[in-house]
Amino acid sequence: VLPDESADVINKIYNADTIIFGSPVYWWGVSAQLKMVIDKMYSKSEQFQEQKKKIGLVTVGADELKGPQYRIISEQMQCICEYLGWELVFSHPISAYEKTDVLNNSDELRKLGELWKKIS
Repeated sequence: VLPDESADVINKIYNADTIIFGSPVYWWGVSAQLKMVIDKMYSKSEQFQEQKKKIGLVTVGADELKGPQYRIISEQMQCICEYLGWELVFSHPISAYEKTDVLNNSDELRKLGELWKKIS
């Protein structure tokens, strides 16, 4: 086992009532960094199963929203939530090819700014 800060992250997830996971889309999945956190959550899976958390998911990829990766990622998070007894409140995919695509999209920024209302 290599020392890292994952124990702190897992404890923050454990202590939170609500979590919004965000990730770029890499090879039809979440980033390796988020996947590592999810994998390490298994160390507390029994404790997590005793909690009722609300989960949000935001993914950003270069492909169009009809691309399969957004569905694949959302379905995987839904399976994780079902296993833990958590509620996936929303899965919000974003198509953005250029770095500034979201920043320059006022409609998308408005939607992102209102996601908390769905989960609170």
